Amino acid sequence: MIGQLASTIYGVLPAEEVTLRVKKVDTGPLEGAPGVTREQWRVEVSNHTATVGFTMAVFLPSGRDEPLPVFLGLNFKGNVTIHPDPALALPPGEERGERVRRWPIEAIVKRGYGLATVYYEEIAPDDPAHWQKGLARLWPADDQADPPGAVAAWAWGLSLARQALAECAQIDRTRIAVIGHSRLGKAALWAGAIDGGFALVISNDSGCGGAALSRRRFGERILHINTRFPHWFTPAFAAFNEREADLPVDQHQLLASIAPCALYVASAEDDQWADPRGEYLSLRAAGEAWGKVLPSNPPTVGQSLVDGRLGYHCRTGPHDLTREDWDHFLDFADAVLHPSPAEGN
Repeated sequence: MIGQLASTIYGVLPAEEVTLRVKKVDTGPLEGAPGVTREQWRVEVSNHTATVGFTMAVFLPSGRDEPLPVFLGLNFKGNVTIHPDPALALPPGEERGERVRRWPIEAIVKRGYGLATVYYEEIAPDDPAHWQKGLARLWPADDQADPPGAVAAWAWGLSLARQALAECAQIDRTRIAVIGHSRLGKAALWAGAIDGGFALVISNDSGCGGAALSRRRFGERILHINTRFPHWFTPAFAAFNEREADLPVDQHQLLASIAPCALYVASAEDDQWADPRGEYLSLRAAGEAWGKVLPSNPPTVGQSLVDGRLGYHCRTGPHDLTREDWDHFLDFADAVLHPSPAEGN
């Protein structure tokens, strides 16, 4: 199933091995957040073709000795935007702390987790003319039958970041969760499908090409997404513009390919473009991969549904990543990641 998803939607990543080099370039207390340590890592990825790097901001409880679980996610505006700490670097020109509401670092750390994040355009610029200037520089220059797009590049970046985190003694490599919102939710899901090293995958408002069923033809459709963002997916996906019924795969099969890893899908009531009902129906259809039969209808808005290693909620409000969402994610992580993912249902 992974092969068909790749050839139809996401593209096939090159099989060539790469070398990772990780250097901690900065560490210190997170300004204004007692008990939180800030680290900045430079991750370099190399093969015989090139070396490409990205900066990862890592936030951990101060003074904790035992390895802990960590949330890993890409951010939209740069590491400087998730907290006003003046030491955070990259990229220039953004307002410090602009997106702090999406990344409740102190709350995450107080619950016993770390957080790691990377600016997504360092992995692949979100521009059809320039997206290959990131990690794609490591890919073969010759034509591929099913070339990957930017979503696959972001997913690969998440996988590489997970591998870097797994080498840190303060982090439990068996309890790394990947999280993504919107287009980065699509990337988080594909990362969970291609990399079995994640313990938990979280998709928030990921919509078309993410958790929502394409064959429902509701909200954002394949034609819309391929027209606005032609660099996100493999070119073969455009063959199904206005032809969703002919798709050989649909998004519930993407979700099912993540099993047995724990999976949480989140929606927003007013985000009809991302098709909240289609996201839930996709999760329900995928449930068989975990041996679960979820209810026909989603839970009441604002309430979460948890069945073993599957979870879902739909909150009020628009397309966004909120503290309410994080509270649901943290509760679910408490259930499936403590003390280890092997003890989940």
